[in-house]
Amino acid sequence: MQYQRRYQFTPLLIAIAAAGMSLPATSMATEPNQTRVSSQRASVEHTTQTQALAEQQEIERQIKRIEAKLKTEPKEKGWVIVGDAYMHLKRYNEAVSAYQNAYLLSEDSKDVRAKIKRALNHAQVEQ
Repeated sequence: MQYQRRYQFTPLLIAIAAAGMSLPATSMATEPNQTRVSSQRASVEHTTQTQALAEQQEIERQIKRIEAKLKTEPKEKGWVIVGDAYMHLKRYNEAVSAYQNAYLLSEDSKDVRAKIKRALNHAQVEQ
């Protein structure tokens, strides 16, 4: 019965929406649900932010570890990985530096050159 009652208003709701009108709040029963949904949404956003921060910190730890190794054993691929990580963190000037180190170790790599250009463009836009 309640199912039928809800759907008998569907044509009215469609007409109101088509006319660009809005309906007043139907009852106070929706407010607790809205509050609960808002609370859940805030909790999800907080969890997402916490996870993003943890991911960023882990990336920074890995960058430091790789950079330390690259000081003793420099390799093009390693510096490209560091540059890519800095790009992911939106630290474009540091990415440029890492890519330049990779380019110096490469044999005129077009891929590394393209990464340097991209990082430079992002760094200029950021300023």
